Amino acid sequence: MLWWLSFVDTDKSDPPGEQVPGGGGFLGVVIVEATDEVAAVTRAWELKINPGGQVGILGPIPQDVYGPLVRNRLLTAEEAQAL
Repeated sequence: MLWWLSFVDTDKSDPPGEQVPGGGGFLGVVIVEATDEVAAVTRAWELKINPGGQVGILGPIPQDVYGPLVRNRLLTAEEAQAL
């Protein structure tokens, strides 16, 4: 299973209803393979791609939705929006 982790610095963020990728406080997105949400966050730490801040999690996502080129790395706002 894949998990989409979206990181934000809440001290620099817009109000929750106004937050968008690339907006104030956005730190990046990570897509990782893991068995559950906790394992997904742990995996991001192990890969040293967790930028800190608070995390929003979407998943599980089927394996075939995102290819290997976007997995296991910190994605920019532009890359996340393109997905």
